[in-house]
Amino acid sequence: MPSNGDSAHPQLPFDSAFLLNLDLFRVSTNDATRDEKIALAYHRARAIARAYAFKVDDILYLSDKFWKFHQDMIHTQDSAAFSLLAIQFNLCVGTLAPFLRHREDLECLIEPLLNFEISGQFLLTEVGHGLDAQAIETVATLLPDGAFDLHTSSPDAAKFMPATSPIPGFPRVGIVIARLIVEDEDRGVRPFFVWLNDGHEMSTGIYARVLPGRAGSKPLDHCITSFKHVRLPHSALLGSLEAPTDPRKSFRSAIHRVYIGTLSLSTVLISALKRSVFVAGKYSFRRYIWGPSNHPRPIISFRTQQRPILHTLAQIAVFDPYAKASIQQYMDPKIPYIVRQGIAAAFKAVLTRATQESLHQLAERCGPQGLFAYNNIIDNQIEARGNSIAEGDTLALSIRLASELILGKYTMPPPRYPFSLLAVYETGLFQHARDIVNSLGGAYRKAEFNTRILPRCQTLVEAVGHRLAYEAALDAGVASELLDLYEAGVVLHHSGWFVENLALDTETQFNMEMQAMNSILPRIGDLLNATGAEPYCTAPIVSDEAWMEFTRSLEVHHGNARMDICEYDADLAESEPASLENSKSARTSLENRHAVPHSSIDSSSSSSAEDEDPELLTAPTHTEMGDMVARHVAAYFQALMLLTIRLASIQAEDKDTLEEVRSDLCDTDRIEGSPTERLSVETSDVSILQSGDGDVCTDSEPPREGATTP
Repeated sequence: MPSNGDSAHPQLPFDSAFLLNLDLFRVSTNDATRDEKIALAYHRARAIARAYAFKVDDILYLSDKFWKFHQDMIHTQDSAAFSLLAIQFNLCVGTLAPFLRHREDLECLIEPLLNFEISGQFLLTEVGHGLDAQAIETVATLLPDGAFDLHTSSPDAAKFMPATSPIPGFPRVGIVIARLIVEDEDRGVRPFFVWLNDGHEMSTGIYARVLPGRAGSKPLDHCITSFKHVRLPHSALLGSLEAPTDPRKSFRSAIHRVYIGTLSLSTVLISALKRSVFVAGKYSFRRYIWGPSNHPRPIISFRTQQRPILHTLAQIAVFDPYAKASIQQYMDPKIPYIVRQGIAAAFKAVLTRATQESLHQLAERCGPQGLFAYNNIIDNQIEARGNSIAEGDTLALSIRLASELILGKYTMPPPRYPFSLLAVYETGLFQHARDIVNSLGGAYRKAEFNTRILPRCQTLVEAVGHRLAYEAALDAGVASELLDLYEAGVVLHHSGWFVENLALDTETQFNMEMQAMNSILPRIGDLLNATGAEPYCTAPIVSDEAWMEFTRSLEVHHGNARMDICEYDADLAESEPASLENSKSARTSLENRHAVPHSSIDSSSSSSAEDEDPELLTAPTHTEMGDMVARHVAAYFQALMLLTIRLASIQAEDKDTLEEVRSDLCDTDRIEGSPTERLSVETSDVSILQSGDGDVCTDSEPPREGATTP
């Protein structure tokens, strides 16, 4: 148990931070093409795989190393690389591993797969079949000579959306889930081992249609994959030709690694929370605002800024032991398998909701900086959305689990602290749901269950998860103030239930949160550092030094153009320069394409733009900043005075012309023609520019010498 009462971070097999020193992880992708980014993800995945050096037993028997791999902060560096590895190890190797004992011909593939010399995919869902994957239409027909004919029977049967296109240097195999047909008899779903491509071109009869990139996510070559009478050897079948006695059980056995992924894939969200809260927290300490007292004040001093940061830190403190406890329960053979699946589903439901909401709030509290992927928050949020669908859609898992619990098919582990607020909340929600089900009429039961119970299912499962998380953290010795804040967060999220059922009024709920936050606040800096996220953080907003280095890496536009407010020429602005030499605007960049990120740039090797604009490279002192502001203010008022004098002069000189024009515009009786024609009245060749306060200038007089814009 940690001496300070906080949760311990998972002890990883090695410190993956050494990978960050490799060029693969230091290279900038700002100017890289989509294909270059995809290739980089594959090479990073290979580097991580080699560092972990898994053995097949790690995957087959779910060793500690397997679980800790998913919690490694290195995956926050490149979610595309993590996606490739998670599929490769858990789904591809995990499906092959049980057959190795009786299939020596497969053993030669395991080592290249574990080292990512070969890329492995898992092809289950189809364009027309996602949640109903048991109804897939891809067929593998046994031929008279013992081979199989793998075929996509319709457009809806195409596999969606595994990465299957050729990537140079990465030959690809796939575990294809297809319907086995023997003598016109459907014998259920089976996994088949298929070579998809050799890294340069697709195998005969296999078509990979590369999808456009997902919004905001790290790019991968996701595809719609179809098969046109692909001939497979008999050895491609993983399993028996016999018809299963229980098709449903047989299907679940064929895809059993998906259920493991429900839990393992969700643990990576804890790393996303750690890196994101570290960025938002450090930024909040260094970002100042100037109030009426003319004194700088860090934004972390505001409770509205503290709130999402403290809540996320409390969640992390709870989720670390919750993940450990969930893994232990999932691995416990004494717990029924269906209950272990429920434990995984509850964990995923809680982590998915918390990550989405917390990352949204953290990004929001960083203002416009939170909108940029380079600050490590919003990109994690987008990737977490994909995680909520992968290896079991969160809502679908919740509907199944909650429905079976309400109907009493099995029970989850009972509360160990039944009088805690979260245990009472869970019990109350389920009792209310059971009362509704018991009140439903027989004739309308199915329809009523759909409309009255299904919308409650995810909340019910989250209630189970919150209670399990609270118990795990309490048993692990998490500091009471962190546990109290986690509990207060759940209460406030479901405030109405606690008011209605426990008479816990809103002011009491608010005070619960406030007192917990007040207790944690003095430790906020230590808690941010304890996340372990700093080595994996590339966000430039975490420090002044990182921000200055980041600005040095940006493309710079500079020149000598001067514009007058009454001299603007639209034709000139739209014209293209004859040549780069004739243009008065030059573009410079302080980093070459694919240069290392800001953290590794040597200022001594910067381009000539540094010599031309030294102010960009050195932060001004307070005195220099004050002088700069004073010069700008003086110039502004001087320009404003000159402009006012000029406009007054023009107004006096052209008063008669102006009155004549206004008279013409208002006297519609004197104008003949259509309304459109009346709106295009000639104005005596004088173009009038009138500002909001009534000042007028014309373009009939050339701009005066020395006039400047304010």
